[in-house]
Order: sequence, then C-alpha cells, then structure tokens
Amino acid sequence: DDTAAGRLEMEQAVSAMGGKGTVAVLYGPMGSDGQVLRKAGYDEVLESHPDVTLAFQQTANWDTAEALKVTENWLSTGKPINAIVAQNDTMAIGAQKAIDNAGMNGTVAVYGVDATDDGLNSIRTGAMDGTVSQDTAGMGAMAVDTMRTLLDGGSVEAINYTEATWVTRDNVDTFANE
Repeated sequence: DDTAAGRLEMEQAVSAMGGKGTVAVLYGPMGSDGQVLRKAGYDEVLESHPDVTLAFQQTANWDTAEALKVTENWLSTGKPINAIVAQNDTMAIGAQKAIDNAGMNGTVAVYGVDATDDGLNSIRTGAMDGTVSQDTAGMGAMAVDTMRTLLDGGSVEAINYTEATWVTRDNVDTFANE
C-alpha cells in the first residue's frame, strides 16, 4: 500500500520536527504508481499540519546520483530544510551524501521507503534517519498463499496489502536481509 507507506513516512518526518518546519521531497518518476500513491500519503499528512511547508519538491527518478545533484542544488540555495523525504531508499542515500558533502550531517533528517539493504545499512551507520518497510518477504508469501488459494478453488479479496512498518536505529536489526 504505497499510500500508507507515504503517509507513515511523512508522519514520522513531521513528528520528528515537532509538527513544524520545512520538508523537501524527492519523487520517483512523475506519474509512476509509486510516485503518485506515496505523494497522496504525503499530501494527507501535510494537509493536517499547516506549520510544515514544502521547501522543495522534485523528481530524482529513483536514482542516487540524480538525488545527490538535486539535493546539492537545494542546499546551495541556503533555504532551510529540516527533513528530506525521499520516495525510496536509493534517493535518500543520494540526499544523505549531498548533506554529508556539504558538512551538514545531523542538521537535515533523511527518510526513505523500501528498507533496502543499503538503506538499512545507512540507518545502522547513523546516516539516514528512517525508512518504511513494506514487508517484501510478506508480499512474496502473500502472493504464494493467494495463488494457492485460487488454484484450490478458493476466493480472495481483489486487493491485499502488507503492513507498512517504520524502521529506525532502534529496530533496524530486525529487518536485516528482508
């Protein structure tokens, strides 16, 4: 449920800022399902937090190098950014590298989605602040169970979702090799 993942990610960013501040958003390819649905989750949260404003928003197309360049441009403006919310871990890692290169580590929180091995390692080392796990192992198990039910003549709901879970330094080791 990409909308739930986006909602959870933005809720955590807003909460960490105490409900006020500035957020910059790195989008996946514009119009892609993940981009549109995660943005819908972001928008839900931002609508109920008028003291949180969008400093910047731009696509980085799920790409680390592109996210690095976009974030470098944002940082060069001098406009304050409290958090960067990236629609995947790959872009979050690029944003974190730009922050590190600018000597600003620890001043801008960085969040991602997917709980990839690289994202989890970034959290472990204290770089990224959090990511959303959409339970990829659970997705695979659910797909097999759904297929088995259908092959056995049973019925299933048209849409089924795994649970989005927030991952930080406190629980990152429970998500290894997901």
